[in-house]
Amino acid sequence: MSEETPMETMTYEPMAGETIEQASRAACEMAREHRCRVEVSFNDLPVVALPDSDPAALATAYRAECERRHAEYLASPAYAEAMRLAEERQRERERALAAALAESPATITLRDPSAWQAAVDANPDPYGAAAIRYAEKWARIMEGRIARGSTVAECAKEASHVADDEGITGHMQGYAGRLLAGAWVHGEELSRWHDADVAARKAPPKPESTAAEERAAIVAALRRLADEMSGEGSVPLGDVELRGPDVAVVARTLAERFERGEPR
Repeated sequence: MSEETPMETMTYEPMAGETIEQASRAACEMAREHRCRVEVSFNDLPVVALPDSDPAALATAYRAECERRHAEYLASPAYAEAMRLAEERQRERERALAAALAESPATITLRDPSAWQAAVDANPDPYGAAAIRYAEKWARIMEGRIARGSTVAECAKEASHVADDEGITGHMQGYAGRLLAGAWVHGEELSRWHDADVAARKAPPKPESTAAEERAAIVAALRRLADEMSGEGSVPLGDVELRGPDVAVVARTLAERFERGEPR
């Protein structure tokens, strides 16, 4: 009785945006075409397709395993600890916000009350109302800091974090900033701070050394080379041997030109 030949194993790599159903179909087609075993890693879970596998069954088994692992995690000590830490961080945020608001005015100072009221009236839904609440808390905290001697530029970023006790999105923060820029008494300063902050984040990193420092380093390297080549040795350059003293002369000349800042 002859031993069965082991089935070849191939790998299918899902593309970004591909669903488990699409990946299962593709893996099954590959398995049937090549008469092989096809392994797929989908969101770090293994899926194996054989020539006779049913793609729908593979997708169903994958989703069942996801649900099993999720339920296992929810019942684990790791999840309980993560929830404890999350609740603790939330309590810390609420304490910091309460302390900041206690040192701030009860209401914000508006330079365009009608624009503010129009925004409030246009955002009765939970998402929009949360953005309005955030804008008000942010402005109140900044006004409190300004009253104690800070500028908008000095307190805006830190106050924006303290004011967030509801987990706002970037879009909500952007909306709050635009609303305050137009309606709040310090809106123009806030707008200037925002523009400067965005520009600073987009600016390329500063060079680690200046051109003068780089030129000095090159001069030092050329002078070291000239000193090393002053003897009777030679330097191979392809099929040519360069005499050490000749190399030293060229190195010294280049060092002097770099030192004077002359074009090379």
